[in-house]
This record gives sequence, structure tokens and C-alpha cells, in this order.
Amino acid sequence: MEKNTVEISKVRYYADPFIRARILEYLGDVRGEDFSAVYISRSDFSREQFLSAQPPQELDYFLDRDLDIARSFWDRRSLLVHLDIEYVNFDFPAEPYLDINRSFRLQDPVTFAVRKLLLGSGIRPLHVLTGRGNHFIWRLELGSPAFIRLANLGTAPPSLKAKYRQWRSPDGDIISPVTGDAFFGLGLVMESLAYRVKEMSDFQSLIPLKLTAVTVGPIDRGREIVSYDISEYADPLYTRTIRIPFTRYLKAREKGITLDGVTQVPQIFVIPFQKMELEDAVRLMRDQDGVRQLARRTSARIPDQSGPSENMVCEYEKSAARIYHEWFYSVQPEEPENWGISYDRISFVELPECARRMLLRPNDILLQPAGIEFIVRVLLSLGWHPRHIAGLIRSKFERDHGWGLLWYSYDATARAEFYTRIFTGQFALGLDDLVDFNCKSNKEKGLCDGLSCDLEPYRRSLLNRRKHGKLGHRPFHGLFLQD
Repeated sequence: MEKNTVEISKVRYYADPFIRARILEYLGDVRGEDFSAVYISRSDFSREQFLSAQPPQELDYFLDRDLDIARSFWDRRSLLVHLDIEYVNFDFPAEPYLDINRSFRLQDPVTFAVRKLLLGSGIRPLHVLTGRGNHFIWRLELGSPAFIRLANLGTAPPSLKAKYRQWRSPDGDIISPVTGDAFFGLGLVMESLAYRVKEMSDFQSLIPLKLTAVTVGPIDRGREIVSYDISEYADPLYTRTIRIPFTRYLKAREKGITLDGVTQVPQIFVIPFQKMELEDAVRLMRDQDGVRQLARRTSARIPDQSGPSENMVCEYEKSAARIYHEWFYSVQPEEPENWGISYDRISFVELPECARRMLLRPNDILLQPAGIEFIVRVLLSLGWHPRHIAGLIRSKFERDHGWGLLWYSYDATARAEFYTRIFTGQFALGLDDLVDFNCKSNKEKGLCDGLSCDLEPYRRSLLNRRKHGKLGHRPFHGLFLQD
């Protein structure tokens, strides 16, 4: 073993043939030329990283430069399913690297719940560790019964369908209407799974568990959360990427994060996690030769779980989340041609001053999940139906508030509806009791610039609306609902 380790050390990391073989597996390589991944790119390079996407055949460009590498969520032969769980610290970005074992242990209740629920459906995903968390991934064959059931669950917004018809991959591919609908349906199912995970693990979590990177108030080590991030289902399929096992994890370097203002974060590698203890895996992630040894005995192929995934879809179809989704989509928002006599003319006099400011100057507060969560809570308390809340937010996205070219690639409707849906859903299903819906918490989250607003009437009204079944009771402005 010692001789083998010495020989391994003489080879540049990405030049190792086993490392390359594992990366090719994850790209869906068939004979080195027919990849199922549509493109590859840098990880965490920029919000518009897909604009510089390259065909997988250009892999050597990335390997020769020792870069971090991601593959497209979009796949030619399958619909990929991906779950992303990470430790996030909004005040001290270096925290997960300073105390990496703690940051992973804080995720244990969530990863346990995920594994239990997936195994309950018979799903055995590939489990991958990155520098800050756990990823679970599997695939469904296009045209499989599970894929068809997902496509029948709902329809992607017309604006998103239009983008799918226009967007081209580096090789000229487009996303078919049925794949777009299946990805939309997958988002509904993943949201339902997230509610179940939160219900199972929230009370065990030592720090707040959020379904996206929602800012919270500070605790012992600053504003820290476990993020069960399903936001990849908020955006067009062609925009999102997934880290590749056995590649370098360079997020800290790209974000300029250092351990003490000077010291660089030690090298980290993305690895599959199986048949080892967590502490051993975390240690292995920083051992280049150990990762090379792992590549000699561990596959990185994304498993086909088409059959078991149909069980998961069936469970969703009988769930409370499905009933909630049917209610959410039972109301139609105002069409853009009517905004001038609807959303644009609404008086915000009933809103607290902080909410009025957010809606009058939405960039970039409405790009922050915590900002959308706050607006959703305030408007729900006044009787707004969540579909109209999403319509209002979309209208802000599509007005000239300095968004640049953002909404040419992303989709304002899909983004607004997704975040409004998950924040309303957590409240409607009893997973959010509004403990942080107050002025002090708003200031701690950075959502308020010194104003003092009395949010208690809004909080009481919203709780009473849930208690008496009066959510979405009025199409636009309503009154506080008291006991």
C-alpha cells in the first residue's frame, strides 16, 4: 500500500486515469464520446455561468487547469433528481471550513430524514459530500412511467415554456415541452419531500433548518442555518449545475474566503460517501492521495432509480402537499397586460413601512429568500391569495428596477411562484409558526434599515387566518382577522 501511495503522489491529480474515469461516469459517458450531460462549466464561477458552458468533450480544458467542475442538471437521456443540504453561515463564511466536523454533524438530522424517506420509497441515490454539505442524486429515464407521471402533475408557466423553446445548448439542443413539464412536476414532488423532511427533523436540529438559504437572526456562532436548498427547482432546467464527484472544491477560493484573513482554506475534494464513518469521510476529503485511492474502488455513476421513484410520485399524489398545490393553482394571477389597472395601482397604505419600501425598491431585496418570505407573510395576513402575491412579485421582477439581463435567462414567473409557494406552504401545512415574524428579527436579518414597525397585528391576523381556514380569503386587500 505504501508503494502504491508513493506512485500515486507522483501523478498530477487530474492526470490520474481513475479520477478521470470517475468524472466521465458522472457525465454519463458512453465510450468516451456520447455524454448524457448537456454541458459542463465552472462551479460557483458566476450567476451566469451557463453562458460560458462547454460541451463535455471539452473536459480536458478544465482538467488541465486544475479547476472545479460542474455538470449540467439538464441531461439528454434522463431527468436528474438532486437534493442539496449544506451548512450556511451568513456572518462568518469561513465557519464550515474552520470546524468542518461540526458543520456536517449539524446536518445529521436532515440527512437521516432524507435517507429514511428515500429508502421508504425504495430509492438508493448516490450520496456525495462537498466542502459544506451533502448531496443526493439519482436519475429517471426519459419516457419511464415515473417521468410520465411527473409530466402529468402540472404544466410549466407559459413564459418558461417559451424560454425552453428558445434556449440552445452548446450543441444546439432544446428542452422538449414534456421534459419541461416533468421538471416542473419534479419540483412539486421535491417540495413535498422537503416538507416531510422538515417535519421529521426540525425539532432535532440545533440550528434553524430552512428550505432555501433564508437569513435568520444570530445565535452562538452568528447567523447560521442548515439549508435544505430546493431552489434549483425555481429556475429553468438549463441554468443549474451540479458538482462532480472527485473534482476539486474551490468555492472558498472563488469567494475570497480565508480562515483568518490570510490563511487559505485547505484543499478539499468532492467525494462519494458510502461505507465509511462521517469523520473518516471528512478527513478523506482533504487527502489528495486518499481520494485517488477511493477512485480506484468507488463508482461515481448516477444510479437509475426510475422504478422506485414512481413510488415517490404516488406518495405525493396522496399527500397534503398535493392538496395545497391544487389550492395554490386554483386562482389565476393578473396577466401582464392588466398590471396597469391591477398590481400597479394597488395602494400599500395597509402595509408596514418596511414592506412598502421593499416593494417600491425591490432590487435586490426580492432576490433574497428572506425578503420574499417577509412580503409573503405580510400580504397573506391581509387576505391575499398566494397566487396573487406571486403575480405582484413577478410584476416587480418584470418592471425596470435595474435587473439588467437577469430575466432574459431566468424566468420571473417561475421564480416568483416557487418562493411564494414554499413560504406559504410551510405556513399552511403547520411547519412555520411565525416565531421570527417581528421587527427585531427583521433587523437581525438585515431586512430593515432602522425602522420600528409593529408587526404583531399582522402576525396575529395570519395565525388566525390559518386557524379559521381563511387563508387567501380575499383576492387583494383584506382586513386583520382577529379572534
